[in-house]
Amino acid sequence: MSKNKTNPEIQPLVSVIIPLFNAAPYISDCLESVINQTYVNIEIIVVDDGSTDCSLEVVKSIGDERIHIIKTENKGAPAARNIGFQNSNGSLIQFLDADDLISTHKIGRQVNEIKAIPNSAAICSTHHFYHDVNKEICNDDYLFSTDKPEELFKVLWGANGFVGMIAAHAWLVHRSLIQQYGLWDESLKKDADGEFYARICMNASEIILTEGVKCYYRRFKNGNNQSAKMGKEQFTSNLRSTELKQEYQFKKVNSDESKLAIATQYKLYAMAYYPKHRNLCKEAMKRCEVLGGSNYVYGIRGCFISRVNRLAGWKVARWLAFYKTKLLCSKCF
Repeated sequence: MSKNKTNPEIQPLVSVIIPLFNAAPYISDCLESVINQTYVNIEIIVVDDGSTDCSLEVVKSIGDERIHIIKTENKGAPAARNIGFQNSNGSLIQFLDADDLISTHKIGRQVNEIKAIPNSAAICSTHHFYHDVNKEICNDDYLFSTDKPEELFKVLWGANGFVGMIAAHAWLVHRSLIQQYGLWDESLKKDADGEFYARICMNASEIILTEGVKCYYRRFKNGNNQSAKMGKEQFTSNLRSTELKQEYQFKKVNSDESKLAIATQYKLYAMAYYPKHRNLCKEAMKRCEVLGGSNYVYGIRGCFISRVNRLAGWKVARWLAFYKTKLLCSKCF
């Protein structure tokens, strides 16, 4: 681990950057989770990304002098985050989406972990929820502290046979990392956070797992949020983000495990989007096979679908799962 440390007594300013777009039902809870942090030396920058609901009014009604509002035209969350960063002052940066939450000690404990270590980053456990915070808990077996960040990302992306997730707001990073390695890629319509943190944190001096704190990731049963969209534009973005992840990973280490991790990412997207975008799925699987292939299986749930997968292969199983979902959705109307 790095021994190049700064003064641990300094309590640095943390900039919490929140892109806001039509999140009126959630933004109050989101802001309360920040306002109630045990660590108080923070600024809260809310970038209203052209909301058409009453989101902005909700923010204005919350009386905390640490909240600063920036209003822009709608350009998407990555652009809003970049505007927030460019107008921030903190030496440590916390990104947080307007419908998500962080636990009370999250920022304070992560600050204590990394404030004295230049160019470092902290992560924590991600808990998924719908309405009850503890309804679903993310598997954290792939999280660990390391001074070789490429090892963490390799495991996260599938080198050990499973694929993990680190939510964007699980991270706390030094401002210097973003200044050195760049802002959010505004061209990406999906997985912009995956590409951003891979690019930034693959170059961190250390990544430190902060035990005992959580970030809460809100899921939507109706699939209304950006992360649930599965159009051609989103698939193309996922392929591009994976290309970039491959570049970052192979620049650090081009091993068999690294190849397996990236191959697994390509197969994950091929399976996730099949059969809706078959030509792009074919391209993704071609890239997977070039890297040596992957045995990873995505989205094969239920006894019947699992049996079909074993007997007829994942394409048939995914086809049946896809049309089963369409049939169930059609009955909702």
